[in-house]
Order: sequence, then C-alpha cells, then structure tokens
Amino acid sequence: MIKPSINKYKIVLAASLLMIAAVVVAGVATASILASPLRIVFNDRTRSKTVLILNTSDEMKTYRFGWRLMKATPKGDYEDVEKNDRPFGVEKMVMISPKQIKLAPQATQNVRLSLRRPVDLPNGEYRAHFFAEEVLDEKRITEQKDQKQVSVQFNVVFGVSIPVIVRQGSDVLPNLKIDNVSIKAPDSNTEDQRQQVVFDIVKTGGNRSLYGLINIFAQTPEGERQIARRYNVSIFTEQNKREINIESNEPLQKGMRLRIVYEGLEEYQGKTLAEKSIDVQ
Repeated sequence: MIKPSINKYKIVLAASLLMIAAVVVAGVATASILASPLRIVFNDRTRSKTVLILNTSDEMKTYRFGWRLMKATPKGDYEDVEKNDRPFGVEKMVMISPKQIKLAPQATQNVRLSLRRPVDLPNGEYRAHFFAEEVLDEKRITEQKDQKQVSVQFNVVFGVSIPVIVRQGSDVLPNLKIDNVSIKAPDSNTEDQRQQVVFDIVKTGGNRSLYGLINIFAQTPEGERQIARRYNVSIFTEQNKREINIESNEPLQKGMRLRIVYEGLEEYQGKTLAEKSIDVQ
C-alpha cells in the first residue's frame, strides 16, 4: 500500500503557520511508486531475489532503498521498531543493489536482493522490510517577519515496504484456530451498510509466518455460496492473534450457517490453515 509520511522536518515558526504549511504540502503531493511482489521469502536454497520498481508518474523520479524494522500488530498494521544490535538481522544478511535509481515516467527496474547467509545462523525465521522511497525536492514556506526570515522545511516521502523473510532450518507451522466470531451491524454513519463478520485467528507455537486468503461461505439447501473474501492476510511470528473484520456481500439472516476458511497461498497454496462453522444468532 502506498502512503505518504513526513520523513523529517525542521521547524522555526509559530504553531498556526506550521498547521497551514502541513495542509498545503500534503494537498499537492501525489504517489509515484509501486513495487512487486508483496513479500519475499528466502528459503534454505534461495540466494537472490528481485523487486520490480515502477514509476507510475509522468515525471522522472529518483528512488532510494533501504531497510525498516517493523512489527505487526493484531489488527494487521505495522509499528516501527528501534534499531538494535541483533547479530542476525535481515538488514545485515541481505544486500540491496543498487541502493538508488532514477526512473523515467512509467518505466520499471529490477532491484536485486542478495543473501549472505551466516554459517552459524540459528534455526528460525528472520524479517525486515525492504523500503523504497521517492526522493523529493524540499518544499519551503517562508515568511518575512520583523526583517527576519523564518521557514518551515518538509520532506514529504512516498514509499512502499515489502516484508523480506529469511528462513533457516525446518518448518514448524503454528497451530491456528478461529475464535470469537460475531456479526457486526453496519455503522449508521457510513455509506457501506453491509454487515461485518468479526473474528480472531489465534496462533500458538511454530516458527514460521503464514500468508493466505480468507473465504466465508453461506450454507444453503442448494449448496455453499461465497459471501466474502479477503486476500493478503499475513500472520507473522510475533503475532499471537490476527483480528479480522470482513464485510458480507449479502444480508446475514438469523439461523444462517457460515463456514470461515483461512487458506494458504504461495508456499502454502491449497492448504487449509484454519476453519470454523457458526450459526448466525
């Protein structure tokens, strides 16, 4: 997902001008970068991978690449983690080449990720997030006051991040179960008036993260029909549960039987990771 963030700022100004400047800068900024794939996994025999970078704008752009350390929350968001002295971090094992590129409008380029696996790497899974960001010119807002120049300086950066996973040793898949299922009525303040199926995917044990999709089926006399689907549902090693909220494509009537299935993708393609049936109350 592409989203703007304020990378750094230097402020020498009153609070009111700062708020106005932030609105101005954010209003004119546009996203210009896409990256593929959604995630990268280095298994025991994998030595290199590539990330495809696309300039989606109509201008020449400069992009730089690096690493971010982030942890996943139960809701599926990410929080930054402070850098530490961990000896086997992905950011130390995987080299990025090149580290900065210029791309013409609508052009693409592959960025190479090369793994140098330490001989004494303990068994387990290691993760960091490859981060690609657009390098923008600084936007300045100046104001002459009392014959002194005061300014607000922003670097508004658009970027994408991709989880990069290094696995060592044999896979031990976690145990998953679907729990705390409920049906949530639509919010009267929103245009989307579909009901929502709310539940947790609870995880215990294991040393591997999982990636998949969720299907929800309604059971009828004519057979099952799909009423909801969500792709790109990850459960990382640090998550004890993943909170899910999915809109139903049709009204859920009392007594209707639902079957919720979390199915693996990529290396877990076709594997049912968790499943639960419930009756709508």
